Amino acid sequence: MTVRLSNRRGAILVLAAFLMVVVLGMLVVVVDMSRMYAQKNELQTAADAGALAGVMELLVGSPEVVVKDSAVSFSQKNQVLKQNITVSTADVICGVWDEATRTYLGDAAQCGSAENTVAVTTRGAANYIFPLFMNSNVQLVATARAFAANVGVTKCVKPWAIPYDTLTRTLQPTNPDVYRNLDALDLQQLTELSVADRTFELKIGSPPDAGNFGSLDVPDPNYPRLNGKALYSSNIIKCNGTPIGPGSVLDTETGGAVGPTRKSLEEFCAAEGTYNNVTGNCYDTNNELGIVAKAALWSQRTDKGNGKYSVTVRQIVSFRLTNLSQKNGESIVTGYFLPIITSGGITPLKTTIKRPILVS
Repeated sequence: MTVRLSNRRGAILVLAAFLMVVVLGMLVVVVDMSRMYAQKNELQTAADAGALAGVMELLVGSPEVVVKDSAVSFSQKNQVLKQNITVSTADVICGVWDEATRTYLGDAAQCGSAENTVAVTTRGAANYIFPLFMNSNVQLVATARAFAANVGVTKCVKPWAIPYDTLTRTLQPTNPDVYRNLDALDLQQLTELSVADRTFELKIGSPPDAGNFGSLDVPDPNYPRLNGKALYSSNIIKCNGTPIGPGSVLDTETGGAVGPTRKSLEEFCAAEGTYNNVTGNCYDTNNELGIVAKAALWSQRTDKGNGKYSVTVRQIVSFRLTNLSQKNGESIVTGYFLPIITSGGITPLKTTIKRPILVS
C-alpha cells in the first residue's frame, strides 16, 4: 500500500505555522526579558549611586536638603536604556542600620545626626510587548540603601601615638569618663561643633607627658629596609601600607624626634598642598587650611625602659592638620578632629572614620 504525503501537506503547513508563532513568541519573550533585565540593572546602578552620594553628605553633617538633593542628583546622572530618569526627594529616605546585629531598625522622619543610612528608590515603566499581555502598567523598581560603616582597621596611618582622651575631652569636655567608647553624642559633636571647639594642640614629645604624642616605630612593607628616623620620616611623608586598628600593639621611639617630625611634616604638607614657612600653616590642593591625616589613639601603655614605650591602639582618628608652630620653646602641631571617608575593615564600634557600603 502506497502512502501519499500530499494528503498531509495541509496539516504540515498548519503545524509549521503554529510552530512559527510559538518560536516568534518565545523570541519576543527572550528579547523583552533581556531588556527588562538590563533596565532593572541600570535602575539599580542609579539607586546605588544616589544612596552612596547621600550617605557621604549625611556623614559630614550636611543639612537634610543637601543629603536628599545630592542623592537625587547622582541618581539622575545615570541613564536607563539611554533615557534620563526622574527621581524625587520623596524617593530618598534616611534611617538607622545596626551593624552589631546587621539589621535595619527602620525609616526616620528626617536625615540628621542620629541617622546613618540613606535609601534611594528608582522606577521605570516596562513598555515592552510581553508585559502588555499581562498588565499594561508594569513598573520596574530598584532600591539601594547605603550605610556609613565604622572603620576599625585602616592603612596610611601617620606614625604618632596620641592619647585617646585627647579626642574624648575635646568632644565632651564635661564628661568625666574619658576612656569610654565613643557614643552617639560624640559623633554628633564631631559634625556639629565649630572648628574652634574641635581644635587640639599636641607637643612633639613622649607619650607619658600630658598633651604629647610619641613617634611610632611602624615597619613599612613597601620599604622593608628602612628603620629608625628614616622610617619614621618616611611614614609621615608617605602612606604606610601596614593595617593598624584597635588592639594593635606598637612601640614608640625614644624621645620626641622633634627635628625629623618638623622637617617631615613640612614636606608632607608641601606634597599634599602647600606649606607656608612664615605662618606654619598647611593648605590642601583646594587652598583650604589643613591637610587630612589619620593617627593612632592609645589608652594603654607599657614602659619598656630607656625611654621606649609599648602602646595599645584604642582607635584610629581622623583630623585636619592645620599648623606647625613654636610655643615656649616647644614644637606644636595644631589640628581639628573630623569625620572622613576611607577604606578599611568594618567594626560595630563607633569611630571617627567611615566607609560607605551598600546593605540589603
